[in-house]
Amino acid sequence: MNLPDCKLPPSGAQHDFRHLLSKKSEISTEPKLLQTLTNQTVKYGGQAVLFCEVRGKPEPDIKWSVNQRDIQGRVHIKTLTNSSVLTIDDLQQADSGKYTIIAENDLGYDKAKIFISVEDVPYSPMGCPSVSEITSNAVSLAWYGPAYDGGSPITAYTVECCKGNSRKWTSLTNNCRNTFYQAQSLEPNTQYCFRIRAGNKHGMSEASEPSELITTYEDCSSTMDYESDDELPFEPKYVDIDKSRKFEDYFDTMEEIGRGKFGNVFKCKDKKTKKIWAAKILKCREKEKDNIRNEINVMNKLHHPKVLMLWDAFEAAKSMVLVMEYIQGGELFERVISDDFELTEGDVIHFMRQICDGLGYIHQQNVLHLDLKPENILCISSKTNQIKIIDFGLAQNFKRGESVKVLFGTPEFIAPEVVNYDEISFATDLWSVGVICYVLLSGLSPFLGDSENETLSNVTLGEYDFDDDAFTEISDNAKDFIQKLLIKKKQKRHTIDQCKNHQWLAQDEKRIRCKRLNTEKLKHFMARRKWQKTGMAIRALGRMASLKNLFCNSSMGSGSSSISNLDLNSGDSVDCGVKPCFVKEMMDCEVFCGDVIRFDVVISNFTDVQWYYEDDLITQDKRHIIDFNEDGRCSLIIRQVTTEDDGEYTCTAVNKHGETSCYADLIVCGTGAI
Repeated sequence: MNLPDCKLPPSGAQHDFRHLLSKKSEISTEPKLLQTLTNQTVKYGGQAVLFCEVRGKPEPDIKWSVNQRDIQGRVHIKTLTNSSVLTIDDLQQADSGKYTIIAENDLGYDKAKIFISVEDVPYSPMGCPSVSEITSNAVSLAWYGPAYDGGSPITAYTVECCKGNSRKWTSLTNNCRNTFYQAQSLEPNTQYCFRIRAGNKHGMSEASEPSELITTYEDCSSTMDYESDDELPFEPKYVDIDKSRKFEDYFDTMEEIGRGKFGNVFKCKDKKTKKIWAAKILKCREKEKDNIRNEINVMNKLHHPKVLMLWDAFEAAKSMVLVMEYIQGGELFERVISDDFELTEGDVIHFMRQICDGLGYIHQQNVLHLDLKPENILCISSKTNQIKIIDFGLAQNFKRGESVKVLFGTPEFIAPEVVNYDEISFATDLWSVGVICYVLLSGLSPFLGDSENETLSNVTLGEYDFDDDAFTEISDNAKDFIQKLLIKKKQKRHTIDQCKNHQWLAQDEKRIRCKRLNTEKLKHFMARRKWQKTGMAIRALGRMASLKNLFCNSSMGSGSSSISNLDLNSGDSVDCGVKPCFVKEMMDCEVFCGDVIRFDVVISNFTDVQWYYEDDLITQDKRHIIDFNEDGRCSLIIRQVTTEDDGEYTCTAVNKHGETSCYADLIVCGTGAI
């Protein structure tokens, strides 16, 4: 068979065929971003470069955005055939955020995102450092951290001092890890002021505002005065609240002399008699006033030289005021650690005898104090060694034989029966007396753990010792006195009368060994206690998560459960039928217009948190930032503060069992606020 001849197509047809083959080879594809972007942390003022390879047919359109907004300003974008580069020079805080690249053509799109974090040195610490506990050669400093840490954790603070008005600043330390510091080796009778810098991995901040100018004391010593003062400061009277009376009509408010979780204490002057008093001003809602009325009721029963006495009381819509005798000597423990005081065991006997006298009277009036601790033992004046027991905010009326259980107190000083939610009695206060005595003699806290949970566990075990070198010079009688009080079974503890008659307290303190006790450990104890006051006083069930969990386990079991049997670090979430509680409350702040302010709280057992300004709900916007962490830390940050931000702020935590709130004042300088 003959096959027909095969002929090539004409040359023009060949060109069309090749063009068709070429067209078929150009296959359309969806956009694809080939290079994965990685998050970047860049220092303030630096440069960020974001590079991404792009594929796709037809060639995709490229679009960049930041925080879901179109990019504007200093950002430079260069897009080529197969790549796109975004460059930002001189990075600012406002450049932080989520950057998104989208490649899109007719067949679809692909996108990728990257976070840029701009970090810097911290802002300056807020305000100026406060100076307290002034002696001839040392002072205690405290300050607030910066409103913004620069995006990187604070690693250390630098403390600087300046003599008089010399303007020559010298560094005392550049590695302080806390917001408090004891400046030592100062010159007697010399003027000083202090300022603070905050540091992170990028460097140190500008200095804070300088503190007020203070003068150290002259180098002098004082002798111990064992004379007793059995006179009452004034004729006792029954204090009743007349809501028609206003505090400011009868008293002039002077300087602040104390600050606590639930209110501040001010020195005040009677307008008529010119006598000086102490005014405890408590912010409270109507439902919280019963606690304060209970405190007034308790203090109306107490008229004794060793017990703080109440003079007057007032009630307003959102506050109550307790006017009490003015105690100017400061905390007992702060007095005995001062450089001009030589503490001996005889001095401790003198102080413990007075504490027992005051507590014995309180118990005679059928009252439990329930919050005995160093902060609540004051010296009448700086020139005497007579003391008074103060603060009856947690006190309760009690009759022997009653079945009463409480779940509040201060972890280092509460008795095992409080932690275990067992019945309390007069012996509950005596456990606290034993702890105070142990600390006063040694500077050590017998049950202190690395956490509150561990401290509570140590309390329930009731195990302690005298092995530390601090007890080498302490008499056996002193140790025996402590041992008679720190007994787990409250029925076996010494009564208050047995304490007074104990051979250690009954002896003449002037005749025992007079060797000076080393107070260095006591100084460390006081420094730690001073900055743990926030969140330590517990006013209701569930005040601390550990106590709350204990209460749940106790109520579900046989009633004999103790905290030592619990897994305190399990992290399990147990609904205990308890409303939320504030482990750390926010603090009052004073700022200037244009500053950044931050309120911080730590909350246990909450499902929702809301912030209010003067009862108006705060919603997040450009100036108001609300931040939540999984560990219960919540923050409200206000940028560019104005005078209109001055006022009261409330944080309210809610769960299905109820709600609880804490409050703080923001004072914007120039508004005339107190």
